[in-house]
Amino acid sequence: MANYNGFPWVGQGFWAEAKTKDRHLRLFSAVTEVGEVGCVFDMQAKAWIAREWADDLEDGKRRAEAIAKGVLNTLPPIDWKASP
Repeated sequence: MANYNGFPWVGQGFWAEAKTKDRHLRLFSAVTEVGEVGCVFDMQAKAWIAREWADDLEDGKRRAEAIAKGVLNTLPPIDWKASP
């Protein structure tokens, strides 16, 4: 549990944005009711692109970045922020 300050709670996690000239994605690494996930949301289409189960929040970040890179073909610098 290296990613947590104490016991993880639902909703805890991180988010980031990946923008190119024609795409805008929001990346998430979060704790859900059944475990950690890495996922990507298309802000223009208002739809989830993909969600993958993760071992922990850091793994969720890596998985979300990999999904975004597959969609965008190249990944701009990612600045992860703690979820409020």
